Amino acid sequence: MPLGLTGWIAFTAGFLFVNGSYIVAVPSDPFGWGWDVFGTRAIPWRPILPDAVAILQTGLLLVGLVYSVVITYRIGRQHTQSDARAWRATMAISVFLTATTLTLLWLYLG
Repeated sequence: MPLGLTGWIAFTAGFLFVNGSYIVAVPSDPFGWGWDVFGTRAIPWRPILPDAVAILQTGLLLVGLVYSVVITYRIGRQHTQSDARAWRATMAISVFLTATTLTLLWLYLG
């Protein structure tokens, strides 16, 4: 769940930061018919912090990965009293979560 949620937030952040300035202009001319209902149609499109998007996406995915591994370990500890056995039980899902994170980074950052 945490990796999925942070992956979705990272995906959405790319749209929000790059196309966020459209949010102000589009309500004035919602159909592209030349209207200027709120007087904001002429506001130019400018990406918001485009260089920070990659850093934000990477940070979000890494936070999701760490939190997911911690939750997996806690679940492992509920089923065994040994730390070593809990870590071994966590290894398979941790490898999967890491591979998923790397795939998402590859997709988002190119």
